[in-house]
Amino acid sequence: MTGPGFGSASATVPDLSADLLPIFHVEHVQLQFQIASGFVAVQVANNVIIIALASGRLLRIDLASPQDVDGTRKSFIQGSQLIVISADIDLPRKISEVGAIRRIFLDPTASHLLITTTHGENFYLHSRSTKARHLSRLKSLHIECVAWSPALPTASTREILIGTQDGSIYETYVEGMEDNFMRKDERYLKQVYKTPDNHSVTGLWVDGLPGNQQLRRVMVSTPGQIMHWVGKVQRHADPGSIFFKFFDSEAPSTFWHSRVLYE
Repeated sequence: MTGPGFGSASATVPDLSADLLPIFHVEHVQLQFQIASGFVAVQVANNVIIIALASGRLLRIDLASPQDVDGTRKSFIQGSQLIVISADIDLPRKISEVGAIRRIFLDPTASHLLITTTHGENFYLHSRSTKARHLSRLKSLHIECVAWSPALPTASTREILIGTQDGSIYETYVEGMEDNFMRKDERYLKQVYKTPDNHSVTGLWVDGLPGNQQLRRVMVSTPGQIMHWVGKVQRHADPGSIFFKFFDSEAPSTFWHSRVLYE
């Protein structure tokens, strides 16, 4: 319909689909071996796929340089390429003790993996290891999301933020490898924020800003709002909390949105 002040839709709306590449490409991955347990979580980063199974096992697949880490070679076909599983890993404790795997979180470099279970037990796996380590300081935390360090470290996680079901945000620092058996895997764990009305933290993002190494931008989402902070983190000679004053320095910019329920 056209009228005064209005043109036809074809005349006023450009064809945005022309000459645009797809945002992502979906390709079917066919496993060439039997898995007796179902998938509960999958993460992909830096050409690495991590598959968590209901049995408590983890399959780590390096698409860039597949290699035999634990002596168990399995493969699948991606297009015309043969991919080899590089690690087949079990949690160090039984499902009856720690619960089933609920979520996994892989950093952008694929060096660090956090695993959280239905009982609130949490584990860490480094890309150079085939042994997941129990994180005792994180006991009873039901993790919903992780904001990794914008420095993208590979030897350790450096300072990361963890969002939980009860609306808490914690900061921690996990050692990457077991270099020192006398040292705790998690150097510290500190609660740095609590969401209004204890709403679950559904998303977390941290990045740096140019011009000052101490500047950080932090975004936090809950089922009903998105909060945005920009400020300076603290710096110490030894690893310690850098966000302990960050969330108190100023009020966040808050964006409200309608809650979406998925059934």
